[in-house]
Amino acid sequence: MDRQEDALFLSLTWHEVMPSPEEAKAALNRFSMKFSRRFPGGSYVWKLEPQERGFPHFHLFVYGVPWVDP
Repeated sequence: MDRQEDALFLSLTWHEVMPSPEEAKAALNRFSMKFSRRFPGGSYVWKLEPQERGFPHFHLFVYGVPWVDP
């Protein structure tokens, strides 16, 4: 991971249905597999944090991917 390059900040949040801890981890694993296929040179670090309402919320610093205009 080259942390000298610019990073993108990404948040992954559930809005309607609260996942179990296992479901949240499985969703992050699916994201990781898709991310690796789409950006083979990319990497990220993540942190899980509960929102005030208790829903899981992943924060990611993403490296090695091009900017995508939302």
